[in-house]
Amino acid sequence: MGDVVELNTISKLPIPPEKCLQSALDMGLDEVVIAGFDREGNEQFWFSETDAGAILYLLERCRHELMKQVDREIEGSGDDAA
Repeated sequence: MGDVVELNTISKLPIPPEKCLQSALDMGLDEVVIAGFDREGNEQFWFSETDAGAILYLLERCRHELMKQVDREIEGSGDDAA
């Protein structure tokens, strides 16, 4: 069987939270924001930064990067219906 290669791209397949958290640890991040849902569907939110403005800035920067990645995926697919 061949090696498994991880792609740095947008996917419609879920990634286990454990894998995401381990990747964050492996990267040695200085600041983190973790948002998710527990098994009962309740929102949960953790952060390393205590300044609400800094948290919002980090979330918005990440949102901006996600939008750029989506745009690149659309452009790369040749789909003009975006």
